[in-house]
Amino acid sequence: MEAIVEEQNRIYSVYSTIIKCIPIITVPIHCEAIYCVIKRSPGFQLHYTIILTVHILGCLWEEFYGFQMFRPMVFIPVVGIYADGILSMFGVHPFIQLCGIFFAVQLNAAILTHITFYRMKIIIPMSFRYYYRVIRFGIFATVLIYVGAVLSVSTLFLLVEDQIEAKNYLYATLRPLPSVFWSDKYMVSTSRNPNVSVFLICGAVCVGFYVFLCITLPSLCFIILHRTRHSLSDKVIRAQRAYLRTILLQVGVVILCTIMPFCVFFAGIANLVTNPIIIPASLIFSLCHGAASTLIHLLSNKPFRDTMKTQLAWVICCLTCTRPKRSNMIHTLSSIVG
Repeated sequence: MEAIVEEQNRIYSVYSTIIKCIPIITVPIHCEAIYCVIKRSPGFQLHYTIILTVHILGCLWEEFYGFQMFRPMVFIPVVGIYADGILSMFGVHPFIQLCGIFFAVQLNAAILTHITFYRMKIIIPMSFRYYYRVIRFGIFATVLIYVGAVLSVSTLFLLVEDQIEAKNYLYATLRPLPSVFWSDKYMVSTSRNPNVSVFLICGAVCVGFYVFLCITLPSLCFIILHRTRHSLSDKVIRAQRAYLRTILLQVGVVILCTIMPFCVFFAGIANLVTNPIIIPASLIFSLCHGAASTLIHLLSNKPFRDTMKTQLAWVICCLTCTRPKRSNMIHTLSSIVG
């Protein structure tokens, strides 16, 4: 039993080290994105610039909140979450912190979906037979996912229990317990809670909706591009394929940093995950959602990509003590995607 507790502490120590080191990589990504939005987006449409800026700032907040303010950890086999961030130092209850990060992830995922639908609107030619139906579907789905992002946070209230009774029950029926089990920073839920099954059903619906979007959006774009390819010029087709690649990258981020962590989290609540490393690893992927989404914006928007490549070239030149090539120019009037 002591060996298992020591293993839990070792995993938590490694996890904490990784959590503290990841911002060294992700913070420059956010700084680069903010610089590009301020300096390198004059040719973008106002609507696109607004939602892009909101999403980048939202990702930055999600990053700071997850890695510094919340800093969550899950120990197996206890169904609970340990908050060891700045908010816990000020006595903020772990449940409130959990609601905060859940809302941030859901809202940023909704904004990313909004951007994806905006890109779909650019991809689909107006000559397409069902153009306006697809646009109306996009508007409806965008509004629905925003509403769902807000309402989904309320499902966490299904896990609320009296912590003293819940911990006493787990203490009497479950082993091994983590060394931080009796800490106020640790919130638990038990199998006695009749609402756990309802929460898992709500979680399955949420994940299912994300899976539906991840399958529907790229498929719809591909079908439309395939049907209209003979009526468009080669230049337009290349631009639309670039947009489609961007949508696929965005879908990949949603799968890796939203769907996968949610599935692991819900499976952990259902006691289907017994490996003590899997859930902490999925938490790291979830906390990196903001940085991954921001990196996609830097790579998919051509002015941002050119700026980033130029600055990276300057950094390499400084490190290698060589002169930069004069061809490393920043083109601010490039298209959004290239």
